[in-house]
Amino acid sequence: MDINSFFNWYLGRELGVCGDLIYKGFEAIENDDDIVLKDKESTNDELIDRIESSAFIFFVNMCVSFERLGKIILLFQLNNEHPVEMLYFINEKDDERAKSFEFFGEEVTNALYGHNNIKLIKLIDYYNSNSKENSFINEKEKYFFQKLDNFYKKFRYGRFNTPTNNDFNVDVKELNELYIYVIQNIMKKSKKRNKKR
Repeated sequence: MDINSFFNWYLGRELGVCGDLIYKGFEAIENDDDIVLKDKESTNDELIDRIESSAFIFFVNMCVSFERLGKIILLFQLNNEHPVEMLYFINEKDDERAKSFEFFGEEVTNALYGHNNIKLIKLIDYYNSNSKENSFINEKEKYFFQKLDNFYKKFRYGRFNTPTNNDFNVDVKELNELYIYVIQNIMKKSKKRNKKR
């Protein structure tokens, strides 16, 4: 496969998959009638999400979609920095493809074959270090990606373990914490900015 086909067509298909996953993740919680905000100034105890499947679908889809988007960005950056090595990677057979990443080092290989959004973002930042921006994402966005990584690492298969009082419904609790964070740190501040205008 030539390099233009890989980046324009092959990875272009991945963007569609990512978009579908993001849409379906938000659709799961947007269409969930059991998300209840008791009032506009809700707190942790007042924010309730009773449907586990909605929270689980949201987190699984977000984890996978943003991870794939990060890998696409990283592959573009690697191609900009190391086009010859990327050409080698693209033309390798699947069973030898991982070996071709030895040039890029263990950190890049683990990021491309692993499941960690924060590590991907750090690598994107590293390859984007000539940019005027300090980071690919801001601290508020980083909280979201940390939630995704936490879910993927700790809770994705948690239902197959013996439950304890602390880990039952953990995906629902994680989603509620995310709701609260968005309400307290993004929505309220956005409303204040709009009132000042």
